[in-house]
Amino acid sequence: MENKKHIDKFSEILENSIEGIYQSSPEGKFITVNPAVVKMFRYNSASEMLAIENTADLYWDSHERQRLTNLLETDGVLLNKEIKLKRSDGELLWVLVNSRAVRNNSGKVLYYEGTSIDITERKIVESAQLLQQQISNILNEILRNTNKYISLDECFLNTLKILVTAPFLSLLEKGGIFLVDPVDDVLVLKTHLNFPVEQQQLCSRVLFDNCLCGKAAKTGQVLYTQKIDEQHEIAYNGIIPHGHYIIPILSSNEVLGVIVVYLSEEHEENLDEIEFMKSVADILSGAIRREQAEKMMQEKHDLLIESQTNAHIGNWSHDLITNEIYWSDESFRIIGRERQDLTVEVVYSFTHPDDMHVLHDVVKESTAGKIGMGHEIRILRPNGEIRWIHHRWFSIYDKNGKEIKRLGTHQDITERKNVEQELRESEEKLQSVMRIAQQLELARTPNEIVIPLKEEIEKILGYKSSWIYLIEENAEYATLFSSAGEKDADLVEQVSTIKIVGDPFMEEIVRADHTVIVEDAQTDPRTNKEIVERLGNRTIINVPIIFENHQLGCIGTGTFGDEGVMVPSESELNYLETVARHIAVVIDRIKFITENKESAEKIRQLAYFNENIVSSAPVGIVTVNTEGNVTSANEAFLKMMRSPGLEETLKLGMNTKSVLNAGITEAFNNALANGDPFELKNLHYISHWGKELIVTLKGVPQKTIDGEITGLILVIDDVTERIKSRQKIEKALEIAEQANRVKTLFMANMSHEIRTPLNSILGFYDVIKERYWDKTDEEEQLFFDSIQISGQRLLRTIHEVLDISQMEAGIYKMKLEKLDLKNMILEIVQEYQPMARDKSLKLNFNADLNSALIRADEYGVSQAIYSLIDNAIKYTQQGKIDINLEQNTDNYILIIKDTGIGISNEYLSSLFEPFSQESEGYTKKYQGIGLGLSLTKRHLDLNKIDIDVNSIKGVGTTFTLCFEKLKML
Repeated sequence: MENKKHIDKFSEILENSIEGIYQSSPEGKFITVNPAVVKMFRYNSASEMLAIENTADLYWDSHERQRLTNLLETDGVLLNKEIKLKRSDGELLWVLVNSRAVRNNSGKVLYYEGTSIDITERKIVESAQLLQQQISNILNEILRNTNKYISLDECFLNTLKILVTAPFLSLLEKGGIFLVDPVDDVLVLKTHLNFPVEQQQLCSRVLFDNCLCGKAAKTGQVLYTQKIDEQHEIAYNGIIPHGHYIIPILSSNEVLGVIVVYLSEEHEENLDEIEFMKSVADILSGAIRREQAEKMMQEKHDLLIESQTNAHIGNWSHDLITNEIYWSDESFRIIGRERQDLTVEVVYSFTHPDDMHVLHDVVKESTAGKIGMGHEIRILRPNGEIRWIHHRWFSIYDKNGKEIKRLGTHQDITERKNVEQELRESEEKLQSVMRIAQQLELARTPNEIVIPLKEEIEKILGYKSSWIYLIEENAEYATLFSSAGEKDADLVEQVSTIKIVGDPFMEEIVRADHTVIVEDAQTDPRTNKEIVERLGNRTIINVPIIFENHQLGCIGTGTFGDEGVMVPSESELNYLETVARHIAVVIDRIKFITENKESAEKIRQLAYFNENIVSSAPVGIVTVNTEGNVTSANEAFLKMMRSPGLEETLKLGMNTKSVLNAGITEAFNNALANGDPFELKNLHYISHWGKELIVTLKGVPQKTIDGEITGLILVIDDVTERIKSRQKIEKALEIAEQANRVKTLFMANMSHEIRTPLNSILGFYDVIKERYWDKTDEEEQLFFDSIQISGQRLLRTIHEVLDISQMEAGIYKMKLEKLDLKNMILEIVQEYQPMARDKSLKLNFNADLNSALIRADEYGVSQAIYSLIDNAIKYTQQGKIDINLEQNTDNYILIIKDTGIGISNEYLSSLFEPFSQESEGYTKKYQGIGLGLSLTKRHLDLNKIDIDVNSIKGVGTTFTLCFEKLKML
């Protein structure tokens, strides 16, 4: 009874053990297996395993069981032995085995028994860790190789040798590295491993798009081939079967060269291997760029001072302990003074009086412990010339935090400021032209043209009066069309008509067809001195109004009396000439409308006063019989057809079907058969004298009292000139719209063209800094920081201009995809934590949800959130920024709340306008050009994301964004 209890207890342990427990015979059959063993090997039952003839079949290596039984025969036990086995489905199984041999009294082995634990997952993790360690070791070895003071060719050869011995790659011992010759767009073989002589010769220079290496260089994409195929365009004697990885060596999307490694013909493409090879290519890219930089370094070193001078950058320092001030030679050249003993008072003496407060503010900020100050001020040269300089400085402190030295740079930015001013003025002129075009679109009278014209010219150029003269067809007189802003309307009326012949000024305008400028009418011999004296003219500008190579008149503007002489610049003349082109289209339209109104009025009067309206109608009116032959016609029709007269026309039996050609026969027949009137538009007709006419034909059945149709009454209207005039107007409007699109595309292209060299400059800066950082002192290292900060600021500005230009040009492309909003915000917040800590601000992110899935453009949404968090930190001096992500039934709600400077109610309506900043609060003491929030709004609008803002000046600002949840099917 007691033995049965023990047996039952053992059976319970055997059945419930999480460890595999087994017994097997020396011949290789299972005697006992518990459920854990059955589950481990993925069999359906213990009986299936007991039926296995030889357990050696379960080993990955069938000879392994024999080796283990030999050990058991010798040692009697196996402890913690890791064995590689196979599951029933063939998958790999790793087990940790403890086993012993059970013998009889004579020492013969009766059976083996033991326990096993499944360690497959652990072994997989260990293998992955080993592989990662091997990859890391190989990459570190290649990186150390590139940092040695050896030639690039030697570095390449060492890299190839390291690669072919990598235990995880299975490469053939053969490969090569090519570099791009940018002049000829070819690959040049720089080094190889085991290339035969013939291959070395054939592959010494490989054209782009030729063979596999050339194709990889052309596309910048990794190429894989499993065997020799038609892509192997370069062949040689003795070539052996193989495959390839061809990895481009890239730097900022520029192909510097390629790495080609050889694979066995059976090798399958492996994405992990490709990613590893890309990492190797990235390391070699750095080595190539470093050698290029080192080659340039010697050349650049001698040019450094010259370049600094050419860039108008000077250096300065101020020792606050000794009060000694040092300025470089270029600094003195910038201020236009000879070298002299400098004091703070002397520095203040040549600062422009209007910018003195800026200098005082900067000194106060420095005293308060702020560093890295930068500001733009004007200086006065001894000759009275005003120059703009960008003044940047850094402060150095002792170990106790006391400021002991200031140092920095002066850069003459006058030309840049001038260009900025020109760009602003150009933008203002373009906006003005667009406003004029919009207002002129609705203009129907002379005053509706000249009043907006005068207002815009005064706003842009400062001229307070404008006028328009029209030239009569015979070019004998110029008649005042309209004027605005004149001081003496009666006097202007007296010169409303000017005889052109005998007036040198007007003769020149009509004869030359170009803008004519009188700098000072009081002394210019071309002007009528009597009129000038009476009107008080000084500067006069007359711009011709030309429509389809025909001069309609001229636009005039200028100064009077105490306004003095004010000669326009070239850009201002371009503005006036552009306006004149718009005016030409509108005047032509008004003349057209006026002429048509006059014609309509004449028809009305004739209908009322003259019973012979048909004979006097400006449109052709004709009656025809059922055959289409003319039975009567008015003068307009006869003139249109160039007929000698009605009597002769009737004798000739003119047929309107044949005269007006195709398109009317069916309409004639329907009208005669059914009594239905009809109208046919834009019929093209070639007259007897060869002129093409476009006519509108209306037909009404002519009936007797009994209702019998006897013919048709036809009204034929010649609309040729009207259609051509409308086409001219449409073409002119298209030109204006195209000009606006060209402007927007120009801004996008200019931003791209500026960003590309700036990226290159910052890239070379990193190379120079890496090489020389340890060789510079603390003061010189601050110069490095100054370059980096200024470059990154400019790059951010260009990115903003490029983005908004792409949107305005309609070339911004959205990529809608599924995004986790919570993870996106979390990553952005983590990026901004250092910036917040630097300002002693708390940056908190709260989201009581597992995920927040939306469908949106990742770039646009991330840029919007980046901008809002960046602004919150930038404009918050103390306190915190709370970022909360909440949800309701349909939406996720993102709330970004700061304790910053706030926004005034007056400015909130302009918050999202481009290039807009608040005069107090969001001011120019903060970096930026006023595009951030405008871009944010545009990105959110494109993604259909609502944004709301609430702010209290001096208390803080809260932005609320509403994202629609991704609906899951």
